[in-house]
Amino acid sequence: MSYSETDLFQYTSGRWLWNEEQQLKNRYTPFNVPELKRIAAHSIGAGTCTAITKLAEGNYNKCFRLEMDNGSAVIARIPHPNAGPRYYTTASEVATMDFARTILGIPTRRVYAWDADKDNSVGSEYIIMEEASGTMVQEVWEDFSIDDKMDFAQELAELQSKLLQVPLNCYGSLYYATSNIKDAVPAETSGEVTPELRDEIRRRFVIGPVALRDYWNNQRAKMALDRGPWQQPQDYLLSLARREEAWIQQYATTTTTSPSEDCPQAPSATQSDPDSHLSLLHKYAKVAPHLWHTDLHAGNLFIQNGRLSSVIDWQGQWIAPLVLQGCPPKLVHYDGELIFEKPENFDDLDAQEKSRIRKCIGKSMVFYLYQLRIKNRFPLLLEVFGHPYGEIRTDPITMMGNTWDNDIIRLRGRLIMV
Repeated sequence: MSYSETDLFQYTSGRWLWNEEQQLKNRYTPFNVPELKRIAAHSIGAGTCTAITKLAEGNYNKCFRLEMDNGSAVIARIPHPNAGPRYYTTASEVATMDFARTILGIPTRRVYAWDADKDNSVGSEYIIMEEASGTMVQEVWEDFSIDDKMDFAQELAELQSKLLQVPLNCYGSLYYATSNIKDAVPAETSGEVTPELRDEIRRRFVIGPVALRDYWNNQRAKMALDRGPWQQPQDYLLSLARREEAWIQQYATTTTTSPSEDCPQAPSATQSDPDSHLSLLHKYAKVAPHLWHTDLHAGNLFIQNGRLSSVIDWQGQWIAPLVLQGCPPKLVHYDGELIFEKPENFDDLDAQEKSRIRKCIGKSMVFYLYQLRIKNRFPLLLEVFGHPYGEIRTDPITMMGNTWDNDIIRLRGRLIMV
């Protein structure tokens, strides 16, 4: 094996201060390079693939750029072992991208070939798709004028409005109807769409078990858990507690290690006691459908000629209760005081303070215009953004994922506030 192939397989974008060997193993993705190149070339009618380079890698996948003999190029995306459940993760990502593009009218990359079975000729799950058109927004955002930023904020509001126009009948992950997903149900919408589009959704797509990593990591993949699809939000919320209760009862073990000067990071007695976790999960259960993209940051958005040209990274996106997913994109979100005019003493201020005020005014204008567009297009979403007790109600749900490996104290504090 050449060094170049080894470099393709290994995670090379960073290091870990703890448990590095396991972290690298979780992201090691060997595959048959010649076979991936052959399939990629065939998928777009090229003769041969002349070069493959690692384009980017994150916590859960690697992206490669494959150049062809006819001058064209495609992107190959290969999930890491820690990306989520085998088959479901890739199958759902491909179907979700297709749904977003063909049903919702959102610019996503066209998929040329894919295989969710790791026991294929490539030796790994893969997605081969077109390159994202345009320029990554994070590369040009700071160079935008205020007018450019306000225009793009309206583009984001329009994007989120499209995500809300086709409400679906269950909570879970989206798949193709031809994928033979166990326990899946036909996707149906109550939105104001044409009969033809309604029939197309039901014919082509199903909603099945959620592909979220929290439902499959560690020993959970082998457990008989309720992974959906769910018809009611309460069913999903209760499944979180039941999932963690089942895992703790079967696999959690009490440890006697306590924090000390020699080991200040050791878990507390409460954190390491299964009964403490089970008690808290029971309390959660007592207090306890839209497709959404939860990661609209500048690195996942592309712009061309001033317009949104592509939205990438649909891995792990699912149909969830809106109250848990509805939030402004990080790119335009501003939580400071909204300021639209310079103070009367602006000319007397030093250069640093003037710069700060100009930035605040710019961010205020961009966020205000984004909110105004959302209010006009989908006012319910703006109510979700501004609910006075939104975080108090949703924090316990988002903290439920894995109290054993994370922190039981934070969840307990939030439940007290409820």
